[in-house]
Amino acid sequence: MSLARRLKNIVRAVVPPSLRVRLHYFRRYQDYVWRPRQGVQHGQDVFDYQDYVWIRRQALQYSEDNLFTLNAAPFLNEENFLRAYNFGAQTNSWHGLSIRWRAYIACWAAAYASKLDGDFVECGVNRGGLARAIIDYTGFERLNKRFYLIDTFSGLVPTYLSEEEKKKGILSAYSYYNDNSAKIVEETFAQFENVKIVQGSVPDVLWSLQINRVAFLSLDMNCTIPEIRAAEYFWPRMCPGGVMILDDYGSLLHCEQQKAFDDFARDRSVQVLVLPTGQGLIFKSGGT
Repeated sequence: MSLARRLKNIVRAVVPPSLRVRLHYFRRYQDYVWRPRQGVQHGQDVFDYQDYVWIRRQALQYSEDNLFTLNAAPFLNEENFLRAYNFGAQTNSWHGLSIRWRAYIACWAAAYASKLDGDFVECGVNRGGLARAIIDYTGFERLNKRFYLIDTFSGLVPTYLSEEEKKKGILSAYSYYNDNSAKIVEETFAQFENVKIVQGSVPDVLWSLQINRVAFLSLDMNCTIPEIRAAEYFWPRMCPGGVMILDDYGSLLHCEQQKAFDDFARDRSVQVLVLPTGQGLIFKSGGT
Protein backbone atom coordinates (compact mmCIF):
# COMPACT_ATOMS: atom_id res chain seq x y z
CA MET A 1 0.00 0.00 0.00
CA SER A 2 1.36 3.41 -0.97
CA LEU A 3 2.26 6.00 1.63
CA ALA A 4 -0.38 8.38 0.26
CA ARG A 5 -3.14 5.79 0.72
CA ARG A 6 -1.90 4.95 4.22
CA LEU A 7 -2.06 8.63 5.19
CA LYS A 8 -5.52 8.92 3.68
CA ASN A 9 -6.72 5.94 5.73
CA ILE A 10 -5.24 7.45 8.89
CA VAL A 11 -7.08 10.72 8.23
CA ARG A 12 -10.33 8.83 7.70
CA ALA A 13 -9.79 6.98 10.97
CA VAL A 14 -9.09 10.01 13.15
CA VAL A 15 -11.02 12.90 11.52
CA PRO A 16 -14.83 12.85 12.01
CA PRO A 17 -16.79 12.65 8.74
CA SER A 18 -18.58 15.93 9.43
CA LEU A 19 -15.26 17.77 9.71
CA ARG A 20 -13.92 16.11 6.54
CA VAL A 21 -16.96 17.37 4.66
CA ARG A 22 -16.62 20.89 6.04
CA LEU A 23 -12.94 20.98 5.07
CA HIS A 24 -13.91 19.80 1.59
CA TYR A 25 -16.45 22.59 1.22
CA PHE A 26 -13.98 25.12 2.57
CA ARG A 27 -11.44 24.18 -0.13
CA ARG A 28 -14.04 24.06 -2.89
CA TYR A 29 -16.09 27.14 -1.95
CA GLN A 30 -13.55 29.67 -0.76
CA ASP A 31 -15.66 32.53 -2.14
CA TYR A 32 -18.41 31.61 0.34
CA VAL A 33 -18.80 32.59 3.95
CA TRP A 34 -20.38 30.20 6.42
CA ARG A 35 -22.62 30.85 9.42
CA PRO A 36 -24.27 28.58 12.02
CA ARG A 37 -27.56 27.31 10.65
CA GLN A 38 -30.79 28.78 12.04
CA GLY A 39 -33.12 28.09 9.14
CA VAL A 40 -32.48 29.35 5.62
CA GLN A 41 -34.24 30.10 2.33
CA HIS A 42 -32.31 28.39 -0.41
CA GLY A 43 -31.22 29.96 -3.67
CA GLN A 44 -28.28 29.84 -6.02
CA ASP A 45 -26.24 31.93 -3.58
CA VAL A 46 -27.15 30.03 -0.40
CA PHE A 47 -26.99 26.38 0.60
CA ASP A 48 -26.68 24.54 3.85
CA TYR A 49 -24.98 21.42 5.10
CA GLN A 50 -25.59 20.00 8.58
CA ASP A 51 -25.17 22.83 11.12
CA TYR A 52 -23.89 25.52 8.75
CA VAL A 53 -25.24 27.84 6.07
CA TRP A 54 -22.94 28.83 3.21
CA ILE A 55 -23.45 32.18 1.46
CA ARG A 56 -21.63 33.27 -1.67
CA ARG A 57 -19.47 36.22 -0.63
CA GLN A 58 -20.21 38.25 -3.76
CA ALA A 59 -23.95 37.92 -3.13
CA LEU A 60 -23.80 39.52 0.31
CA GLN A 61 -25.02 43.10 0.27
CA TYR A 62 -24.13 43.67 3.92
CA SER A 63 -21.99 41.65 6.34
CA GLU A 64 -21.19 43.67 9.45
CA ASP A 65 -22.17 43.89 13.09
CA ASN A 66 -23.70 40.36 13.25
CA LEU A 67 -25.98 41.09 10.28
CA PHE A 68 -25.64 39.22 6.96
CA THR A 69 -28.12 39.80 4.15
CA LEU A 70 -28.55 39.30 0.41
CA ASN A 71 -31.15 42.07 0.32
CA ALA A 72 -30.38 45.56 -0.90
CA ALA A 73 -28.78 48.12 1.42
CA PRO A 74 -29.13 51.31 -0.64
CA PHE A 75 -28.05 53.60 2.19
CA LEU A 76 -24.50 52.33 1.65
CA ASN A 77 -24.51 54.45 -1.52
CA GLU A 78 -26.23 57.45 0.05
CA GLU A 79 -23.76 60.33 0.10
CA ASN A 80 -25.43 62.18 2.99
CA PHE A 81 -25.38 59.11 5.20
CA LEU A 82 -21.81 58.12 4.37
CA ARG A 83 -20.60 61.62 5.21
CA ALA A 84 -22.54 61.60 8.50
CA TYR A 85 -21.29 58.14 9.41
CA ASN A 86 -17.71 59.20 8.76
CA PHE A 87 -18.11 62.08 11.20
CA GLY A 88 -19.40 59.62 13.80
CA ALA A 89 -16.59 57.13 13.17
CA GLN A 90 -13.97 59.85 13.68
CA THR A 91 -14.96 60.05 17.37
CA ASN A 92 -13.65 56.49 17.85
CA SER A 93 -16.87 55.56 19.63
CA TRP A 94 -17.02 52.17 17.93
CA HIS A 95 -13.38 51.18 18.40
CA GLY A 96 -12.86 50.08 14.82
CA LEU A 97 -16.17 48.23 14.46
CA SER A 98 -18.42 49.04 11.52
CA ILE A 99 -22.07 49.55 12.54
CA ARG A 100 -23.40 51.28 9.45
CA TRP A 101 -26.86 49.69 9.43
CA ARG A 102 -27.41 50.47 13.13
CA ALA A 103 -26.24 54.02 12.58
CA TYR A 104 -28.53 54.37 9.57
CA ILE A 105 -31.55 53.29 11.63
CA ALA A 106 -30.70 55.96 14.20
CA CYS A 107 -30.22 58.59 11.49
CA TRP A 108 -33.50 57.61 9.81
CA ALA A 109 -35.39 57.82 13.11
CA ALA A 110 -33.78 61.18 13.89
CA ALA A 111 -34.69 62.58 10.46
CA TYR A 112 -38.27 61.47 11.05
CA ALA A 113 -38.31 63.03 14.55
CA SER A 114 -36.79 66.28 13.29
CA LYS A 115 -40.21 67.17 11.88
CA LEU A 116 -41.94 66.67 15.25
CA ASP A 117 -42.36 69.08 18.14
CA GLY A 118 -39.72 68.20 20.72
CA ASP A 119 -36.06 67.95 21.63
CA PHE A 120 -33.61 65.07 21.14
CA VAL A 121 -32.19 63.03 24.04
CA GLU A 122 -29.49 60.36 24.06
CA CYS A 123 -28.84 58.41 27.25
CA GLY A 124 -25.63 56.46 26.77
CA VAL A 125 -23.35 58.57 24.60
CA ASN A 126 -19.86 57.08 24.91
CA ARG A 127 -17.74 59.43 22.77
CA GLY A 128 -20.69 60.75 20.81
CA GLY A 129 -20.37 58.82 17.54
CA LEU A 130 -24.06 58.24 16.98
CA ALA A 131 -25.05 61.76 18.01
CA ARG A 132 -22.40 63.25 15.73
CA ALA A 133 -23.71 61.26 12.78
CA ILE A 134 -27.29 62.28 13.56
CA ILE A 135 -26.37 65.97 13.79
CA ASP A 136 -24.77 65.93 10.36
CA TYR A 137 -27.50 63.77 8.77
CA THR A 138 -30.35 65.99 10.01
CA GLY A 139 -28.59 69.34 9.84
CA PHE A 140 -29.40 69.60 13.52
CA GLU A 141 -27.59 72.90 14.04
CA ARG A 142 -30.27 74.54 11.88
CA LEU A 143 -33.20 73.03 13.82
CA ASN A 144 -35.09 74.81 16.58
CA LYS A 145 -34.34 71.97 18.96
CA ARG A 146 -31.84 70.98 21.61
CA PHE A 147 -29.93 67.71 21.73
CA TYR A 148 -29.19 66.49 25.28
CA LEU A 149 -26.31 64.01 25.54
CA ILE A 150 -26.45 62.27 28.93
CA ASP A 151 -23.73 59.95 30.21
CA THR A 152 -21.35 59.36 33.10
CA PHE A 153 -18.56 59.59 30.48
CA SER A 154 -16.63 57.19 32.70
CA GLY A 155 -18.32 53.84 32.10
CA LEU A 156 -21.18 51.85 33.62
CA VAL A 157 -22.33 52.31 37.21
CA PRO A 158 -22.01 48.90 38.96
CA THR A 159 -24.80 49.62 41.47
CA TYR A 160 -27.30 49.82 38.61
CA LEU A 161 -26.49 46.40 37.21
CA SER A 162 -28.73 43.50 38.16
CA GLU A 163 -27.24 40.32 39.57
CA GLU A 164 -27.95 38.56 36.28
CA GLU A 165 -26.13 41.26 34.33
CA LYS A 166 -23.16 41.03 36.67
CA LYS A 167 -23.04 37.26 36.17
CA LYS A 168 -23.02 37.78 32.40
CA GLY A 169 -19.95 39.98 32.71
CA ILE A 170 -21.55 43.18 31.44
CA LEU A 171 -19.02 45.34 33.28
CA SER A 172 -16.02 43.67 31.66
CA ALA A 173 -17.75 43.48 28.27
CA TYR A 174 -18.03 47.27 28.20
CA SER A 175 -14.87 48.16 30.12
CA TYR A 176 -13.64 50.18 27.13
CA TYR A 177 -16.27 52.80 28.05
CA ASN A 178 -14.00 53.74 30.94
CA ASP A 179 -11.54 55.27 28.49
CA ASN A 180 -13.58 58.44 28.03
CA SER A 181 -14.25 61.84 29.58
CA ALA A 182 -16.81 64.63 29.39
CA LYS A 183 -14.05 66.91 28.09
CA ILE A 184 -13.47 64.70 25.03
CA VAL A 185 -17.17 64.79 24.18
CA GLU A 186 -17.48 68.52 24.84
CA GLU A 187 -14.69 69.18 22.35
CA THR A 188 -16.48 67.09 19.72
CA PHE A 189 -19.68 69.13 20.01
CA ALA A 190 -18.27 72.56 20.90
CA GLN A 191 -19.31 74.02 17.55
CA PHE A 192 -22.99 73.16 18.06
CA GLU A 193 -24.78 75.70 20.25
CA ASN A 194 -27.96 73.61 20.55
CA VAL A 195 -26.17 70.50 21.91
CA LYS A 196 -26.01 70.19 25.69
CA ILE A 197 -23.62 67.76 27.41
CA VAL A 198 -25.02 66.40 30.69
CA GLN A 199 -22.65 64.44 32.91
CA GLY A 200 -24.22 62.16 35.50
CA SER A 201 -25.70 58.74 36.03
CA VAL A 202 -29.22 57.83 34.95
CA PRO A 203 -31.70 58.03 36.61
CA ASP A 204 -30.08 60.29 39.25
CA VAL A 205 -29.40 63.19 36.91
CA LEU A 206 -32.79 63.21 35.18
CA TRP A 207 -34.63 65.19 37.83
CA SER A 208 -32.26 68.14 37.39
CA LEU A 209 -33.11 68.53 33.70
CA GLN A 210 -35.59 70.99 32.23
CA ILE A 211 -36.78 68.91 29.29
CA ASN A 212 -40.50 69.23 28.66
CA ARG A 213 -41.00 67.84 25.15
CA VAL A 214 -39.09 65.00 23.48
CA ALA A 215 -39.35 63.85 19.86
CA PHE A 216 -36.36 61.48 19.77
CA LEU A 217 -35.00 59.33 22.60
CA SER A 218 -32.01 57.00 22.18
CA LEU A 219 -31.23 54.54 24.98
CA ASP A 220 -27.89 52.72 24.96
CA MET A 221 -26.69 52.27 28.54
CA ASN A 222 -26.16 48.51 28.27
CA CYS A 223 -28.03 47.66 31.48
CA THR A 224 -31.69 47.39 32.33
CA ILE A 225 -32.39 49.59 35.34
CA PRO A 226 -31.12 52.92 33.94
CA GLU A 227 -32.77 52.33 30.57
CA ILE A 228 -36.17 51.49 32.01
CA ARG A 229 -35.99 54.42 34.44
CA ALA A 230 -35.12 56.75 31.57
CA ALA A 231 -37.97 55.37 29.46
CA GLU A 232 -40.41 55.83 32.35
CA TYR A 233 -39.19 59.39 32.95
CA PHE A 234 -39.30 60.56 29.33
CA TRP A 235 -42.41 58.72 28.12
CA PRO A 236 -44.89 61.28 29.51
CA ARG A 237 -42.73 64.00 27.94
CA MET A 238 -42.64 62.43 24.47
CA CYS A 239 -44.75 64.09 21.82
CA PRO A 240 -47.33 62.13 19.78
CA GLY A 241 -45.38 60.17 17.16
CA GLY A 242 -42.15 60.48 19.14
CA VAL A 243 -39.65 57.64 18.65
CA MET A 244 -37.61 55.73 21.21
CA ILE A 245 -34.69 53.68 19.89
CA LEU A 246 -33.31 50.80 21.98
CA ASP A 247 -29.80 49.89 20.89
CA ASP A 248 -29.49 46.63 22.87
CA TYR A 249 -33.03 45.27 22.56
CA GLY A 250 -32.22 42.27 20.34
CA SER A 251 -28.78 41.46 21.72
CA LEU A 252 -28.49 37.99 23.27
CA LEU A 253 -26.28 39.55 25.94
CA HIS A 254 -29.18 41.76 27.00
CA CYS A 255 -32.18 39.42 27.23
CA GLU A 256 -33.14 41.05 30.53
CA GLN A 257 -33.54 44.38 28.76
CA GLN A 258 -35.72 42.82 26.09
CA LYS A 259 -38.13 41.40 28.64
CA ALA A 260 -38.23 44.65 30.60
CA PHE A 261 -39.05 46.70 27.51
CA ASP A 262 -41.67 44.21 26.35
CA ASP A 263 -43.36 44.73 29.73
CA PHE A 264 -42.88 48.50 29.45
CA ALA A 265 -44.47 48.61 26.01
CA ARG A 266 -47.35 46.29 26.92
CA ASP A 267 -48.24 48.44 29.94
CA ARG A 268 -48.58 51.41 27.57
CA SER A 269 -50.49 49.57 24.83
CA VAL A 270 -47.67 49.86 22.30
CA GLN A 271 -45.23 47.36 20.76
CA VAL A 272 -41.51 47.19 20.29
CA LEU A 273 -40.50 46.82 16.64
CA VAL A 274 -37.50 44.50 16.70
CA LEU A 275 -34.99 44.98 13.89
CA PRO A 276 -32.35 42.60 12.49
CA THR A 277 -29.70 45.09 13.59
CA GLY A 278 -30.55 44.13 17.20
CA GLN A 279 -32.26 47.46 17.82
CA GLY A 280 -35.83 48.04 18.91
CA LEU A 281 -38.13 50.95 18.05
CA ILE A 282 -41.09 52.24 20.02
CA PHE A 283 -43.36 54.95 18.63
CA LYS A 284 -45.63 56.92 20.92
CA SER A 285 -49.15 57.11 19.59
CA GLY A 286 -51.41 60.04 20.35
CA GLY A 287 -53.37 58.24 23.05
CA THR A 288 -50.56 56.66 25.10
